[in-house]
Parts: sequence; structure tokens; C-alpha cells
Amino acid sequence: MDVHARDMKALWCFLPLFVAAGCGGKAVVDPGAGGATSTTSSTTTSSGVCASHDDCPGGVCIFSTGQCAAACDNYCDPCAPGTVCDQCATSSCPKCDDCRGGCVPKVSGQCDDNDPCGSSLVCIWAEQRCAPSCTDGSCADASMVCAQCATGSCCACKDCVDVCIDAN
Repeated sequence: MDVHARDMKALWCFLPLFVAAGCGGKAVVDPGAGGATSTTSSTTTSSGVCASHDDCPGGVCIFSTGQCAAACDNYCDPCAPGTVCDQCATSSCPKCDDCRGGCVPKVSGQCDDNDPCGSSLVCIWAEQRCAPSCTDGSCADASMVCAQCATGSCCACKDCVDVCIDAN
């Protein structure tokens, strides 16, 4: 077994021990976890595992997965279809406790300019989630209320779109 194959085998054996938790303003980053062997994003393509941002020209290294991703600063920054901007996707270094944005795979119900919502739904841009639009100031679901001017028709648009939100 060559050195690279042995190192990759060891990396995959220890990968479950390094799991990054979600963050509320601070990145929780594992020290040196590895990830998949290739990834493609809107501005960066990488083959292999990244260990620093230098390994991802024009992008960022998501240290928790060892994958390169396109860099972004806020939820209005464009990401490739199927990905959304997570403003705290990684940090400035593997052991740093700060945030750097990166385009990460979207989950069901998330939205951005490249991943619009369904026909009766609108995107609440700041939350990157789809919600029902209000019709005539009311919501079809009785557990929701109509929030006037809750979002815009696009991420940077200054117009108003009414959205149904949970009444709680």
C-alpha cells in the first residue's frame, strides 16, 4: 500500500471522531478532519482533501469536511445551484474560533437566487427558507399570520412581499 493510500485509509478511520457542530455566530471547527475526495462549486474545483484555504484557489476550505467551497460573505452572495451561502461555514484556520462564509449544500426548504421556492412559496432571503405568500393579507394555514413586507422579490430588492409566518 503506497503512503497516500495508507494516509487516506487512516483519515477515513478517524473521520467519525471529528464532527463539527452548528454554530451561532462562531465556527466550531475540528482540528484536521478530512473529507470526500472531490467537490465542485461555482468558483472552485478541487480534487483531494484540503487542509488550508491555500488548497482552494478562489475559495475556502471547509475544515470540518476537508472540502473546498466557493467563498461568500452573506446570504445574498450567489452560490451555485444546490448550494447556499453559510456565513459561518468554516473559519480562517483549522483551530480558529471565527467565521468565514462558504457555499454549502442546501437542505430541503432552503432557497437563494439560484434555488427558488415553489410556485406558491416565496424566499425569506435573510433566513434562506421558503414560506407561503400571503393572499389578501391572510394565510390559508390558521396557525400562521401574514407578516407584511417580510421579504423582497429578490435578495437585494427593496420592494415588499408579504409572507405567512408561524403565529408563535
